[in-house]
Amino acid sequence: MGEGNATLKEAFRHHAWATRELLAFCAQLRPEQLSQPQPAPLAGVRGSVLETFDHIVCSDGGYLAALTGHRPSWAHEGRLNSGLGELGPLVDEAEALWMSFLSLPDDAVRKVLLDDGTYETQRAIVTA
Repeated sequence: MGEGNATLKEAFRHHAWATRELLAFCAQLRPEQLSQPQPAPLAGVRGSVLETFDHIVCSDGGYLAALTGHRPSWAHEGRLNSGLGELGPLVDEAEALWMSFLSLPDDAVRKVLLDDGTYETQRAIVTA
């Protein structure tokens, strides 16, 4: 990993930026708009706007946990209680954790636990 992950780092920076932009836009919506469930066939949406953001932010921590074995305390879906305001700092923290992880030296073999440890695989690094 390390310095060879410039593209991944840029992708995660962009993901965090885009999530913050969406949070800022949605902060202008009325509370009932944020909590109203969306129609089932709407692709890419998981319940209400709040539930979708909860899923996005918690998944960032969950994927990191699959690679590092350490799950941030906030990375559990269904934890969102007070609205969008609490998510901004979590997006910032997730971005910092990912940048730190992507700066680590290469590790050709790392155990990856998926679905809370119910599935295990080995990660391999492919270099050009």
